[in-house]
Amino acid sequence: MRSVEAEYTPMPVLLIGGGEHALVVGEAVQLQPHAFTLLGIIDPTEPRETARTLGVPWLGDDASAAQFRKVRLVLGIGPNGSSVARRRAVVEKYPDRQWVSVLHPHAYVSRSAVIGDGVVVLPGAVVHARANIGAWAIVNSGAVVEHDCDVGLHAVLSPGVVLGGGVRVGTDCFLGLGAVVRDHVSIGHHAIIGMGSVVLREVPAGATFAGLPARALSRSRS
Repeated sequence: MRSVEAEYTPMPVLLIGGGEHALVVGEAVQLQPHAFTLLGIIDPTEPRETARTLGVPWLGDDASAAQFRKVRLVLGIGPNGSSVARRRAVVEKYPDRQWVSVLHPHAYVSRSAVIGDGVVVLPGAVVHARANIGAWAIVNSGAVVEHDCDVGLHAVLSPGVVLGGGVRVGTDCFLGLGAVVRDHVSIGHHAIIGMGSVVLREVPAGATFAGLPARALSRSRS
């Protein structure tokens, strides 16, 4: 028979990445000591300020993570500008590892929402009923994902993004600060939505849209 203590033992995790976004994610982990124990940071270079602020050690580069084969991973890599390629590349370095989703205790996530592996939902974010958040996506601070939305793998919803009900966001999309998407609009894979944009119609795959209302700037990334 399992003991009560075993059922509530915090899960040890490693934070992959040591930059500014990693600090925010690491703090979200540490706010849930009943669920997680943050063992340290994996990063190619020593992230002194992040390690100091979180009070955890730098454990080395990606190769060092092999010493912790049974420990699950938390994705702390932020987008590089409007590109999510760096995040995907880091995930692909760990094809056989398990990723933990981190839901900040000051976020609201509906019990009927589906949250993929490695997702991060940050403070003030709202994920409503029957929404689906694909693996390794970011729902950043104050973002709102309304009912029945579908957010693809690796997609980044920056702080303050609002998705109306039934919006579809493709794989590897980036939505800038404060972007708003009208209900039941689809955004194609690899698209970029500029900061403060208001999207009223479908965005093709690989396109960059910006403005109020948002219009195409390019279609060179598909």
